[in-house]
Amino acid sequence: MSDDAEALQARTLLKELRDQVEKVSRQLEIVERRNQRRSARGIAHIHRQQSELRRELREAHRLMAG
Repeated sequence: MSDDAEALQARTLLKELRDQVEKVSRQLEIVERRNQRRSARGIAHIHRQQSELRRELREAHRLMAG
C-alpha cells in the first residue's frame, strides 16, 4: 500500500473515530440528564448505560491515540 493510501486510510479511520466519540458523548449526556429525573429503581439501569458508553469512549480515544 502506498504512503498516500495509508495516510488516507488513517485519516478516514480517525474521522470515523471522532464521529463515534461525538455520538457516544451525546448519548452519555442524554443518559446523565435522565439520571437526574429517575427514581432510585431506574438508576441502576442508567449506571450500566453510562458505564457502557464510557467504555466505548475510552476505546475510541485509545484507538485514536494509536
